[in-house]
Amino acid sequence: MLRRLLRLTVAQGTVDIARLRRALGASPQQARHMIEELDRLGYLDEVVAGCGQLCERCPLQRACLFRNRPRLWKLTWKGERFLTEVGTEGRIK
Repeated sequence: MLRRLLRLTVAQGTVDIARLRRALGASPQQARHMIEELDRLGYLDEVVAGCGQLCERCPLQRACLFRNRPRLWKLTWKGERFLTEVGTEGRIK
């Protein structure tokens, strides 16, 4: 399922958790866990729109246009290499 998640990310460029969850038929918790694990391993990176400051500490929190933005993810070079090296049956070429 993790390989499928990476392929969905490649096909769409960037994806949000809700879209991935629906496409995979996973629960919100499963989707979040898979994305966090792929991020930790270096296969996905979060795309940060707006500023990089933590919202909780920002003095402009109430007026921010990015406050309720969805979290977006993109494939890293490591993720691209993994998908290139793995064949359709899931075996490394």
